[in-house]
Amino acid sequence: MHNPSLASHDDINLLDLWQILARRKWWVLGLPLLAVISAVVAVTFMKPQWEAKAAIRVGMVGQAGQAGQAIEPSARIVERMKLKSFEDAVLVQLGLLGEKTSEVALFRSGLKVKALPNTDLIELKVRGYSQESAERFALATVGYLQHIHNEMSASTVQRTKQLLAQVERELAQTRAEREKALQIESLKDKVITEANFMGNIVLANIMLKRDNELRGLELAKMSYEEQLDPMRTYPTSYMEKISVSDGPVAPKKALIVLMAGVLGLFFGVMAVFLSNAFQVRSY
Repeated sequence: MHNPSLASHDDINLLDLWQILARRKWWVLGLPLLAVISAVVAVTFMKPQWEAKAAIRVGMVGQAGQAGQAIEPSARIVERMKLKSFEDAVLVQLGLLGEKTSEVALFRSGLKVKALPNTDLIELKVRGYSQESAERFALATVGYLQHIHNEMSASTVQRTKQLLAQVERELAQTRAEREKALQIESLKDKVITEANFMGNIVLANIMLKRDNELRGLELAKMSYEEQLDPMRTYPTSYMEKISVSDGPVAPKKALIVLMAGVLGLFFGVMAVFLSNAFQVRSY
């Protein structure tokens, strides 16, 4: 059942709140205005930031009888690039290590790396106080990662190339020996003698052995060539060219000013109610 007295009491409370705010309207209006002015002054002195973005394809090393294997797992790459030592190495390449500038601080705080789901791609974002600065930091970051991956894969690729070269030499030698055996067979007297008969058996065994060796070497050669195929073995590289934002991505000045106004309004209302509460308690 509706209670008129309760409704009246609620209306009075709302009216009282409104009257309290109205009596101290300069607090309610003044603090947001002061906050907005302060925010406008602050954002005026903030340097605009540009962002460079790159998609990196993780390099692969071919494996015998199976698909290529990533030089380094994507999750480990992401964690590696978050390390301070990695950032230091990039700054060394740029000649900026040890410099305590806002540009260096922005690089450290603005470096964002993540693995794109269900792909072998790494997304990199780097910020700078100009388009050129952002792109330069992005190039140096990817360049250092490529350097690490080249060192990691170099021994495996070099070993595979050495094995391929060795197999090719053995193939050439075995083919030459087989050709020589064929020439010997063609020069034999057509007259069948016991000596010739036994010699033909030995020669046939040698030919069979050489043929088996050739088949094995050709299979090995195909395997090594497959491992070194550009579709299976390739370095870490850009999936696409580095893109730099056309305009500044930060600071978002309008949002900062708006948030300052909202917070100013909140603290202004809170100040009014707290002031009124202390005043009532003092009576």
